[in-house]
Amino acid sequence: MNNQDIWLAYPALIELSRLIQSGDTAQVIARNIKALQSHYYEIEHSRRELARKYGIRKPGDAFNCPEYIVESSKILSGESDVEIEPFEIPDKVIYVYAGGRQVEVPFLCKPGDLAPLTEHIV
Repeated sequence: MNNQDIWLAYPALIELSRLIQSGDTAQVIARNIKALQSHYYEIEHSRRELARKYGIRKPGDAFNCPEYIVESSKILSGESDVEIEPFEIPDKVIYVYAGGRQVEVPFLCKPGDLAPLTEHIV
């Protein structure tokens, strides 16, 4: 799996795990999170080390540092040997309000949030 897909997919899976907390899909999502976790942290650690090396303090600073862009692109273009289990996203999820009240609501997300996972969603 491409490192950029891992870097984008891991936070998306974390968010999905907050929305889908029961059933077979939740178990598959949890296994996928576990499969990606060490790869994600390795990529993120490398990216942060580069940011520190080049003095990048906020995302906009990267545009002024071509060396950072080249090196971070190399990290994200790498490949990691990791497999993601296919899973199905339900039409509805349980939303828990601050007071503990639970309501079944349609599953909605921003169009790009699941982009790195599209080939794994059944």
